[in-house]
Amino acid sequence: MPVRQLPRLMLVSRYWRSATACCPTLWTVLALHADAAVIGALDDLLNRSRRLPLSLSLTIPLASEHCLPGICTSVVRHLARIYYLGIHGRRISFCSSIFDILRQPAPNLRLLDLSPIRNRGGCAIFPLRLDDDDNTDHLLANVAPQLRFVDLGLLRLPQTPQAAISGVRELTVGLTSSSVASFADLLAQAPILETLIVKDYTSGTFLPCPPPGHRIASIEIQKTKGPALSWHLISGHEIPTLCVKQRHAATYEAVLHALADDAWQILSLTMDYGLAITAEFRAEERIRRLQTFDAWEHPTVETTCEKLMYERRCLSRIQHLTLSLDLEPVDQMSSDHLLPHLRLPALTILTLLCGASESYGQDPADAITLLDEWVLSRCSALRAPDLRSIRLAARITSSSHLARCGDRYPARIAAVSPSRLARFIALKLDNPQRRPELRVDAPSVYLLNDRAGLLGFQLWHFYLTALAEACERSLGWHDDALLKRFKSLVWPGAVMRMLRDTHLRPSSAPRVTNRATASLIQSLIIGIHGQSEHASTDYLQELRVEINTTCFVQATQDKVGSSCHAPDVPDDLPAASNNPKALVQNQKGPSVGANDASATMAENDVATLRVWLPACVVQLAAPQVMRPRSPHDAIDKEAPSARFVSRKRWW
Repeated sequence: MPVRQLPRLMLVSRYWRSATACCPTLWTVLALHADAAVIGALDDLLNRSRRLPLSLSLTIPLASEHCLPGICTSVVRHLARIYYLGIHGRRISFCSSIFDILRQPAPNLRLLDLSPIRNRGGCAIFPLRLDDDDNTDHLLANVAPQLRFVDLGLLRLPQTPQAAISGVRELTVGLTSSSVASFADLLAQAPILETLIVKDYTSGTFLPCPPPGHRIASIEIQKTKGPALSWHLISGHEIPTLCVKQRHAATYEAVLHALADDAWQILSLTMDYGLAITAEFRAEERIRRLQTFDAWEHPTVETTCEKLMYERRCLSRIQHLTLSLDLEPVDQMSSDHLLPHLRLPALTILTLLCGASESYGQDPADAITLLDEWVLSRCSALRAPDLRSIRLAARITSSSHLARCGDRYPARIAAVSPSRLARFIALKLDNPQRRPELRVDAPSVYLLNDRAGLLGFQLWHFYLTALAEACERSLGWHDDALLKRFKSLVWPGAVMRMLRDTHLRPSSAPRVTNRATASLIQSLIIGIHGQSEHASTDYLQELRVEINTTCFVQATQDKVGSSCHAPDVPDDLPAASNNPKALVQNQKGPSVGANDASATMAENDVATLRVWLPACVVQLAAPQVMRPRSPHDAIDKEAPSARFVSRKRWW
């Protein structure tokens, strides 16, 4: 069976673990939440990739941080082949076990991410020294020649020179006002450093400057304590790109002073209601970004920042505006500034952030969007005559800047109703001459199959692979009862949806499947193994049909899409077979011929899927499998009494 097919066996089989455990390519990227079950199986998960390069990301909750020594011991055994290592927690910096990892040789390590989990309210802990008992001789030694991106989280570099960061291009460290004098020494250790992120910077009167001739191009200052950095200090810095993240009030004051400075032009403004704002300014070749932390603050401070939506100096020159779709219920009653009330003559790109916001690391219980009817009725029209495109983007849930480097923290999947989006463009964009183009960042953002605009949240609007992953992580496939419930509810509905879109729609209705997908669905049902008439369905005749799992998976990929990342297929693997029995023969070895009546597939086989469907649907979708039978003939050996089959209902 091809490797590309293996990750999607979770859609059709309860025994996909036995098929995928033998394929090391599928276990080369691990993003794990270190609960009790994961910690117990960590050695087995790491060994499944064998000797292949490994990408490992571990999120350690507070309740499991006492197991960090054992976790570090397991990681050290495979550190020689790890090229991406991320360990996240709230207090992992206080554990000496982290030093055991940093002392080991890592010849293939390229990205090291020790960024902490965000605390409640966005408060940070004072950075710690990256040493223990002043013994730093073998700490971060020259054993990582390929290391390019480093995020030390709450740790600071020791004062002794470290050869491991000589090849680093992006570095995140803690730098206080007392250690500003060692900034030049830090840059001397990293001669090719391009981006520097400084966490918990406390000085308000001084910004670190690179020495002459250094190639550093970008510095980000994250300031949560001490006096605020003024715009005069920020604009006078010689670095080409400077990003300053401060509290809401300090950022708002800096933005107002930047708008009053004629030498700087505002390029973009991001207004994520209830979370953060970001303003970008440019003067010749220099770029300045003023940003707030994505943490909740006092409502009065938040309202002060949102006054920028009424600032004429801000909106008259802005070119790129980003707004959020989601508004929390506590803000929707008093918020009447959903769209700018002034004219935006220079605006060309409008970006809408999709997906639910995170408050204190948790999702809000309920949220409405900017596209809802109640909100649309209160919004003013967006007057932007030069608007060229509308982009639908998703929020990034990672708290680390290394997310874009390792691509290990995908954006949240968000669904948007196309009918509501069309009404938003038609009613709230005052641009009758030219309609802007629509850009959707798929697959993190996708449009619902909602023609009438009346459908709300439904299970089938989301990818089947994402649904299977959720059940795999939350419910557990090892539980037979949960597996039976999942197969009883999900798979019949998925098959029915495919058959309805292909066979049961009237000829005048638009088809949502192409010819290739339709040909797959036509051969979806390959046999009948039982029938039932149950009182819960008003004695509607149902047939227990066998589904061609290969056609089902391929049709799902063509019609719905997949959010799983499939690895590359080696050239020496055979092509996929459209016969599910051939798939079983490939895994079990040679078997009897196809004409042998004993060569039947077991119900619990890796490539078998049997569901209950109405007989009328089977008659329309697959009339070739319907044949006249004698009343005295049994449909299948599994169902000796074919008229009334007692089977447990789960609804």
